[in-house]
Amino acid sequence: MLNILDIDCKGIVEQQEKDIVKLKSIIPSIYIIPNTKVSNKLNAILENGEVEIQVNKKGTFTKVSINYNDKNIILPKNFTTYDRTVLNASISLYETGNRELTPGMVYRCMNGLSNNEKVSPQAIETVTRSIDKARRLFCTIDYTEEARNRKKDTDKCTIEGTILNADKIIIQAGRHEVIGYRFNTKPLLYQYAQVSKQIISVPISLLNTKEATRSTNEVIVIRDYLIRRIEVMKKSNKQSNKILYEGIYKEIGKETPIKQKAEKIRNAVKEILNHWKAEKYIKNLKEYKEGRTFKGIEIFY
Repeated sequence: MLNILDIDCKGIVEQQEKDIVKLKSIIPSIYIIPNTKVSNKLNAILENGEVEIQVNKKGTFTKVSINYNDKNIILPKNFTTYDRTVLNASISLYETGNRELTPGMVYRCMNGLSNNEKVSPQAIETVTRSIDKARRLFCTIDYTEEARNRKKDTDKCTIEGTILNADKIIIQAGRHEVIGYRFNTKPLLYQYAQVSKQIISVPISLLNTKEATRSTNEVIVIRDYLIRRIEVMKKSNKQSNKILYEGIYKEIGKETPIKQKAEKIRNAVKEILNHWKAEKYIKNLKEYKEGRTFKGIEIFY
């Protein structure tokens, strides 16, 4: 006869077996970026807060609020530009058909790597912290004014939920068990971007720039930023073909870098762009100055 301890242990084992998911990883061929003003300005909201973001030249505003009340959210308490690239990779994996993912899959997607390429423990840890932050970060997007521009009789339009609605699970990958995540629904910022029809999609091969430069966290953010700027240029003749270094410094949180740091950032930018030139993503690039100061880079496409 089984005693109560035997029953409890059996239940625990059965539950663990249910929680283990066998991974079927689908490598994305396309990298997706929700390119809305909301996504691009979310990192400016510090701690709990609400901001109104002007989303077009007509003076239309969208209200965005962020809640950091979950005590498990690790500092810094803002949705960083690196967090956004992690989310973009997660969205790309979701859109490809993956309903489960691991931090390793996300990192490989962020860098255009194949499934058999190793990811360092440090990179896994950084991506894991970012995913966990997105899972706990509650966001409300009130885009009523935008909706009214399309349909006049709209009373209210909001999307709310965590930035990434996913459960943490154990995933079996080959002979190993790793911590992973299961999507519960389409990521919130992606839902909003689809409504506003502001989505960038590029070949994922563009993210693989390891032959040109090492993929540090800063390089990952710079690369994402350059893609967004270039894609916007390509879609509108009204957009300037110049990318200011000032914008890049701000994107990586180094608004006033010292001389050596600024030079390092500029070199990374040129290495990425020269790689894309070789890959025929752009035709050419030219660094330009204002006075004696390097001001930015001009893109020819």
